[in-house]
Amino acid sequence: MLKYKDNKFTKLDQSDLKSNGLFERYNLQETIINSWDEFIREIKMPDLILIGQEVVPDERVKGRIDILAYDQNDDVPVVIELKRDKDKLQLLQGISYAAMISNWDSDRFIEEAKNQKTANIEEVNEVVSGKSIEKNVRIILVAEKFDPEVIISTDWLLKNYNLDISAVSISIFRSNTDLYFSFEQKYPLKELHESYELRSKTRQSSTKLKEKTWADIKTLIEYSWGSELIDQCVKIMPGDPSRSRFIHIKKKVGEIGKISLMFRKKYLNIYMWAEIDEPEAYFKDLFPDHIDFREWKNGYSVLITDTRDYEKLKIWLNLKEED
Repeated sequence: MLKYKDNKFTKLDQSDLKSNGLFERYNLQETIINSWDEFIREIKMPDLILIGQEVVPDERVKGRIDILAYDQNDDVPVVIELKRDKDKLQLLQGISYAAMISNWDSDRFIEEAKNQKTANIEEVNEVVSGKSIEKNVRIILVAEKFDPEVIISTDWLLKNYNLDISAVSISIFRSNTDLYFSFEQKYPLKELHESYELRSKTRQSSTKLKEKTWADIKTLIEYSWGSELIDQCVKIMPGDPSRSRFIHIKKKVGEIGKISLMFRKKYLNIYMWAEIDEPEAYFKDLFPDHIDFREWKNGYSVLITDTRDYEKLKIWLNLKEED
């Protein structure tokens, strides 16, 4: 990491958690919890909803899950395991915890969030309530370093058993008394996106959700134009009301590849598969009135609530109202 000043770069001193007296639970874990939105954007998984920390996965064991989350895009529970430096047992620990919570139902996740007095309990209830929870729990390993055995084993588990595991490395830099953290996904590599899409299709075909209709979704959303947009989308495809979404409703729009629409209670989430040189400027030009821009592993997402941005969305996607 380089520091810029007076048209010069200065290399920051690389450091680590141990030399700064920082610990997994009392520093790294607490910092992630206290900066949740910043953390999930940094690791490019912006739809992770926090359930809690130090979660007991099964009363028969002593171990605790460092951080438990839920991905509202893929509808899967997420186990996040943290390590200072590296630990060969981190992967085994993550798999064990994932196996234990794979038997949890939606009520158990909501109960855990309530017990922990999670600030976003309303969002947890909205996203998780009534769902038949996916058994293929995602695991995210976060550490300063990873032994080759961990990455090799993770690759084998993905390719042969479709286990959804990511490895995110932490790099720490010091400038005087200030510390800077950088998070980088070490596994899977971008070239493995096809594997992600394959797993996603497998999950969709194997997961049964409680029956829900688009009429039900219309009663839940709070933005005035949501019902109108749903009606226009249904003309193109039936969509998936159980998950409140239209997957790949458009295959190509300008520089953007596939586009999906996710209807949440307070906002519309637009997912796009693409790589753009200056994405934030691109989307601010498209939706100038209100923009909540995020990056994720396959591209970008934008959250909108403003009626003026909705009008621009209709033009951009060439959605036509009924005559």
